[in-house]
Amino acid sequence: MASEQTQITFVQEKLYTVEEAAAYLHVCVSTVYNLTSQRRIRFIKTGKQILFRREFLDEYMDSRTFDIIPAQFEVMDNAR
Repeated sequence: MASEQTQITFVQEKLYTVEEAAAYLHVCVSTVYNLTSQRRIRFIKTGKQILFRREFLDEYMDSRTFDIIPAQFEVMDNAR
């Protein structure tokens, strides 16, 4: 019997630093630190380093997205 070798490929996911996350979110670096300290955005902590998956950043943006409310227009009666 011939031995089969299984080849395992690891796909390295892009992790964003605080600075990269701030640029992606269009906010200041201090804002990202505030969001993490308040646990308002998910993050990964490895030692002292804070990292973000893109999906974490997108989830935060989605949570800050507001639906459009159709404007209610009243016809003003100027014939008074």
